[in-house]
Amino acid sequence: MKDWHVGQRVVCISEFEMKKIDIHNTIFPCRGQILTIRQIILGYNSVSFLFEEIVNKAQEWLEGLSEASFRDFRFRPLDESRLDQFRVHLNPKKVEEPA
Repeated sequence: MKDWHVGQRVVCISEFEMKKIDIHNTIFPCRGQILTIRQIILGYNSVSFLFEEIVNKAQEWLEGLSEASFRDFRFRPLDESRLDQFRVHLNPKKVEEPA
């Protein structure tokens, strides 16, 4: 099991098959989207997340009224060092050449 924590940034690695999901007005993560964990929900055999960037209205489920959460297997921890390398390429430092 991975060591997940609140505040951790993750990237979505899975597409949600919307045709099989019948939940109206629910916002789902997109593949490649970077998200911040705001709550970890431990189930009997599962771990699910709520995210800072996605807030859905509570809905009635078998377990009761709650916000839609998303299973951990659809995400991986974000490698911040790789993200920093990408940022360097986006904003290269300007080097002044001698006159």
